[in-house]
Amino acid sequence: MGPESGSGAGWIDFAAKEANLQPKHPPISYNEQIAQLKALEIGFD
Repeated sequence: MGPESGSGAGWIDFAAKEANLQPKHPPISYNEQIAQLKALEIGFD
């Protein structure tokens, strides 16, 4: 993952990059929804 293992930053960055690979024509893509869910799981609470 990277040097930030254990912080969750690697997962957030990965999810963001995955979402950015998708075209922005639809309001929200499936991958963007998944990225948001992953970010929420990591604990933005």
